[in-house]
Amino acid sequence: MRRPWDYVEDFGDRPPPWRRLLVERILRQTAQRSPNSQAIISGDRVTTWAELDVMANRAANGLARLNARPGDVVALSAANSAETLAMMFGMARAGLIALPINTMNRADEIDHQLHETGAIMMLSAEGLTAEEVIANGEPEPPRVDVDELSPFWIRFTSGTTGRPRGYAVSHRAVSLMIQQMAIELRYDADDTLLVNAPLAHAAFAFAGAIVATGATMVLAPFDAEHLWQDCQYHGVTQLFMVPTMLAMALQGAGAGATVRQISLAGSALTPSLRQRAVQRFPHIDFTELYGASELGMLTVLHSRDAAERVGSVGLPRFGYDVRILDDDGHDVPPGVVGTVFVQGPSLSDGPVGSVSAPANVVRDGWVTSGDMGRVDNDGFLYLADRRSDLIVSGGLNVYPAEVENVLQQVDDVGEVVVVGFDDEVWGQRVTAVLTGHAPDAVLDAHCRQMLAGYKIPRSYVRVDELPKTASGKLKRGTVRELLRTHELSERHLTELRVKPRVGEEVGTQRVRRSAGWCGGSDGVDRGTC
Repeated sequence: MRRPWDYVEDFGDRPPPWRRLLVERILRQTAQRSPNSQAIISGDRVTTWAELDVMANRAANGLARLNARPGDVVALSAANSAETLAMMFGMARAGLIALPINTMNRADEIDHQLHETGAIMMLSAEGLTAEEVIANGEPEPPRVDVDELSPFWIRFTSGTTGRPRGYAVSHRAVSLMIQQMAIELRYDADDTLLVNAPLAHAAFAFAGAIVATGATMVLAPFDAEHLWQDCQYHGVTQLFMVPTMLAMALQGAGAGATVRQISLAGSALTPSLRQRAVQRFPHIDFTELYGASELGMLTVLHSRDAAERVGSVGLPRFGYDVRILDDDGHDVPPGVVGTVFVQGPSLSDGPVGSVSAPANVVRDGWVTSGDMGRVDNDGFLYLADRRSDLIVSGGLNVYPAEVENVLQQVDDVGEVVVVGFDDEVWGQRVTAVLTGHAPDAVLDAHCRQMLAGYKIPRSYVRVDELPKTASGKLKRGTVRELLRTHELSERHLTELRVKPRVGEEVGTQRVRRSAGWCGGSDGVDRGTC
């Protein structure tokens, strides 16, 4: 094979460092281009790109003094600060594998992640801190030969469907994700991003895109009441939120005049929440990103496309392809629900540790996280649900996301989780667990207008709050288990009211078809009531 003209014998057949896509180079090159520009504003403290770059050197050298060697896993649990971001880039510079720990995780969850990855140490506020490591490191760049295909970090899934599973993601994959996100989100050097999600976790990709463009980050705790005033004060143009944060922020005062884009990820942005946000701030592009820890960011939906494609999560990002397959691995036509499979440059290299990947997640190089969905004729993706969340009632498939979206359109409904509750006759009955005080009759009436009869919940359970993961995702599996054991209804003193279904025995009386319930001769709901 012909060698490239910049071949250097010292690196053998591997590409030389200047050809590699390395996370640490993103910071280094921005510091070279804009050394004195503002990188991070945190309270009264301002850090330039040159200062942040030197801090990353100190982080790498400080970890080396603690006998951390290339390929070792180092966990980081830290509040947002310049030191936290510098530590992430410093680990990359030292050839170490970062294990971001959400500060909201429980002790047993942290222990699980440390054990699964074999982490040699954890930096946290309760022990050795990132600040201490950086203070003890030398400012010169470390001399470490880092391979672009070696892991940059290990990300754990949220654990919404079982024990969290870790996935290793390479420098090349993360570098491509950061650069492509900067393009997709149209970041430029004049932008200011408000960061109030964990830098060492969910917000790193967005922060990385800011690093790539040499823009500015403002680090501040999430304050829904004063968010828009904070944006005005700092001239914030970009935000990253999970939808729950947006719902809370909409209750705060302010015009958000400087903001041009809010990127939303982590869970689905419901059509009703999007509508409220657009009505309040018509000048803001509410951009939805869909992805997964093991797959990276997959699709993007800008406001200009959302109005005509309600419920879509957008088009595949540059470099990604999406296929919808049936259970036999065959492509299904547009409009038909199947399992979402993807290919792309930012996929993880697969699971690490003892928790293996589920069966059938890879087909001929195409990978799935288990989500189900459909595409329209223009290639826009619409999610239905995870396969494990599918409700099969009377032999008919019910996708919880569809029912949840309808219920959230009703006034005085907060968060909703729709699950299948075990039923001896029907297999599962559709059950909605929700916050808010909308009456059953109002919910039923709205559902009858929007859903086929067999999809309408027959039970409503009201709770003060729904269980969530540390990253804010609703724990559907926990809700299902609490319902099964009756702990949810007892905990919240809520009566589980079950509406009879056509053909079902209730006490000693058999329910017959009536104008109020739709059904066929076999007793299964078929139409819309």
